[in-house]
Formats: sequence, C-alpha cells, structure tokens
Amino acid sequence: MSSLRVPTIFFAGQLSGVEGYTESIATGLLAGIYAAALMRGEEPIPAPRASALGSLVHYITHADPKNFQPANITFDLLEPLEEGVRKKIRDKKERHRLQCERSLAAFDAWWATVPHPAVELPQ
Repeated sequence: MSSLRVPTIFFAGQLSGVEGYTESIATGLLAGIYAAALMRGEEPIPAPRASALGSLVHYITHADPKNFQPANITFDLLEPLEEGVRKKIRDKKERHRLQCERSLAAFDAWWATVPHPAVELPQ
C-alpha cells in the first residue's frame, strides 16, 4: 500500500497523532511555519530530530502503524545520550538535564533559520 503525499496539506494536533495541549499547539505552529514557507516559494526547513518538536514529529511519522499510540513528548522520544555519557553519568535527573540542554540547543539553532516576518507593533 502506498501512502498519498500532498505537500500542501498539513495536519496538527490530535489529528496528527499527538496528545496534549502543548504538543497540539507546537504541531500547529510547525504546520503554520511550513505553510508560510510554501507560500513564499521556499522548501520548509524541518524541525531537527534532536529537538523535542523534531522528536515528536519523528515518532508520529515513523511509528509502526499497527501499534501506533498517540503521544506526548517524553524523554523516551528524544535521541538518547551517547553510550559513554550514559555510563559515566548515573544520575537520571542529570541525564535528563543534558538531553533537555541538547534539545533546546538544536531547537534554538533551527529557530534561528526560520524566517520571521517583521511585525510592527502598535505604538
């Protein structure tokens, strides 16, 4: 069975396979960013897999359809730390902090590449 790809239709929120208000808002923002890129005649820049948003998108687009479960973002969806780091740092909270730090850095780097139109605020 082949999947139908229509590059001008974007899904977000629960319809896309995420759960939770934050996840739904984040996927809606991403759909808007991608739609705006297409309207400018540009190719959308995917959220990096290392970021929480990219990890969530990776899960909903790569999960086994037979066993798919809607998801909230969790540490399990983020890319794991390197084996050496995981063995060296035994404290789970510290490992999670490092995952968050890496995820935020990836998101910030991506966000810096996303065009932001100039918005004039009322005086």
